[in-house]
Amino acid sequence: MASKRIGYFTPYLPVELLWACGFSPVRLRPGRGHAAADGRLPRNFSVEARCLLAAALEQRLDAGAVVFLDEDDTSRRACDVWRAFAGMPVFGPVAVPRLAGPASAERYAGALAALAGELAALSGQPLTDESLQQAIDLYNRQRALWLALRQRWLEGGLATGEWHALRWLALTAEVESANEALAARLQTGPGPSAAAPAGPRLLVLGAMEVPAPLLALLEAGGARVVAEDSEAEERTLTEQVPSSGRGPLLDLAGAYLAKMPGPRAAELPRRLAALDRLVDERHVQGAIALYPKFADSYLAEWVALGEMFRARGLPALLLEDDGEPGPSGQQRTRVEAFLEILA
Repeated sequence: MASKRIGYFTPYLPVELLWACGFSPVRLRPGRGHAAADGRLPRNFSVEARCLLAAALEQRLDAGAVVFLDEDDTSRRACDVWRAFAGMPVFGPVAVPRLAGPASAERYAGALAALAGELAALSGQPLTDESLQQAIDLYNRQRALWLALRQRWLEGGLATGEWHALRWLALTAEVESANEALAARLQTGPGPSAAAPAGPRLLVLGAMEVPAPLLALLEAGGARVVAEDSEAEERTLTEQVPSSGRGPLLDLAGAYLAKMPGPRAAELPRRLAALDRLVDERHVQGAIALYPKFADSYLAEWVALGEMFRARGLPALLLEDDGEPGPSGQQRTRVEAFLEILA
């Protein structure tokens, strides 16, 4: 049904809405390198946002349009710059409420309805309850497959690299073909249990994702990553979107606002509680955060996260991602020393 590929930057935008308006949603992923964005964004701007803009300017993004949410100052300023320089249609920033709850869901549903009207002008496919419910059903199927494959990874039957590749397939491929591929992998059975290292169990925290080079470094050091707090993992909506009888748009708005929050204003208590539960559920023994350089919201919350980890007696390490292809020599040394503490 959907054909035109449209990029998005946040797990709080319902991909079902994009699909129901005639688009195939693509979660945009920052490359490693931001030189092309120099002169368009200041050097003390979030390195992740600069890498994304650089990919757009170098025409390395597989999308013909993009949608922004009004999540924070970084999103608003990045939206302005994309509109001026990226050379593609830019929608938003769409106002997203800072809190969950019925009143917030109603406000968000109204903002999403306005976005749907703008999208329909580009795609020629107006939003209907029928198409939106069809999209919810497709993505609910994907969520069931996602959870089943994640559980296989946690049990050691799926290597971390393959699990991450499957995640990105789900986030970037057309939903029907992605569902077929995920279901096919699930039917092939688990791989060798040796895929899971037996060392200390880690929670790794990131922004849009935790880069593969860091995960490889951790596994080479004998650690086992059992939880990833990022927009490509725990903050992706993996629970089913239920039907409340109030309409699919309101159902979507409520579900996306209620899931695990990122480091946004007024949601720190709920975020800390969710991470606290994750530490218990996965029997985490240590935490490493790799946050984008100059990403103020992430770096500011580290004070509260550090206090929570200390109260639990959980060793924790903060690293800054400078957008380079892999960990620096200093970062490698700090990670190796941290793993020695946990051993």
